[in-house]
Amino acid sequence: MKTLFMILFSVLSFFSCKNKQQKTKVAEPAEAKSIFTETAESRFEILSQKSKNGFVYRTVESSFKPVSIQLKEEMPSYFANITTTTEKWTGVEGQERNIRIKIKAFDDPSKTIIEINKNCDDIDLQTNLYKTIKYGCCGHVNHYEIFNYENRQIIEGDDEIVTGSIPNSDLKIYVGFTQETNDSTVLGTLYYTTYHSRKIPENFAIKIKSKPSNVRKCETYWPKISLQTNKAIDKFDANENEYTLWSFDKIDNENLINNLTIKFSIECTEKQNFKYLHIPIVSGKPFGKDDKIQEMVLY
Repeated sequence: MKTLFMILFSVLSFFSCKNKQQKTKVAEPAEAKSIFTETAESRFEILSQKSKNGFVYRTVESSFKPVSIQLKEEMPSYFANITTTTEKWTGVEGQERNIRIKIKAFDDPSKTIIEINKNCDDIDLQTNLYKTIKYGCCGHVNHYEIFNYENRQIIEGDDEIVTGSIPNSDLKIYVGFTQETNDSTVLGTLYYTTYHSRKIPENFAIKIKSKPSNVRKCETYWPKISLQTNKAIDKFDANENEYTLWSFDKIDNENLINNLTIKFSIECTEKQNFKYLHIPIVSGKPFGKDDKIQEMVLY
């Protein structure tokens, strides 16, 4: 009798568990419906053969991604449609690249709000500005340019752009240098810009001249730029190449920038020993002058 009772108990438990499993089965979720779809083309082309071992080819790559940018005081959600067109030769370094970006809002995805079209190797979309990068080929340094989202250039520079950030203010300072390639008496141009998100950038260019023999010795060189205030509270972040200028705290008018000096020199491949130039910023301008284009001599 005891054996029969155990058999009946096992059978009833089996059917009870089976019924519970059937009752707790979860229905598969319905497939989510799309409210907007956009597609883009990618392709690869072989354009020509330059030699037995070298070919010229073109790639067109398209992608989409959400981006964190601020075009108004509020920050709606945006996404970018990025098309990168690259031409290269299999046998040599370097490339020719164009990047085209269309920025759209999630709440109106069929409308292009901003279009960026630049010949460069990479574009870094930042919150209020974007930076283009042209990588140096064959021993040359990288070239950078910074724009606002109205496609207005803020600054450009070879190898580096130095930034001065003012706490509790939208005002920023940018300094860059580009090498001269045409004039044998000019090493290059130093750029100084003050930028406020609600104003047109205030741009100054200082041509750095030198003896032709010095220019010839410096086929490749690297600018050495720093900002000096002689205030211990001002700090430099080497990773970001940015100064935090606490001594200018809350200043939002470039005309109030004083007691700032740009220290500038050049390091050459030929180890040409140049002295440092010191450029004082007075009332927000190099040497306090209104001239947008100035000249200095570096020995």
